Amino acid sequence: MRLRAIRIVLLLLFVTLMIALVWYQYQYAKVLGELKTFFLIIDILLIVAFVFPILVRRIL
Repeated sequence: MRLRAIRIVLLLLFVTLMIALVWYQYQYAKVLGELKTFFLIIDILLIVAFVFPILVRRIL
């Protein structure tokens, strides 16, 4: 039970970090313009790399 709570806290922390990263890059990309799609691709890859193993574990 305690391990599960630690895992949930770490997951929430990671999600918060992801949202902050996306927001920061969006603010930065407003200035740059053409790099917005590049930032978006990196964000999607990071989110998929983190979420995919969790989904696989849930399914299996």
